[in-house]
Amino acid sequence: MFAACFAEARKQGELAKTQDPEQLAGFFLTGWEGAILHAKVTGSVRPLREFSAVLFEKVFK
Repeated sequence: MFAACFAEARKQGELAKTQDPEQLAGFFLTGWEGAILHAKVTGSVRPLREFSAVLFEKVFK
């Protein structure tokens, strides 16, 4: 599902042609699940905020 979304974004010019939709989907899912797990363990939403910030400010700028 995520790979299809990233592929469409690449097709629309919202992602660089060099971005691999499958790889981005794997990175996104693994990172998000890790942030959720960390948030549960620490009892804080900080890991979710940090993941989102890096994702949208650095990866998808």
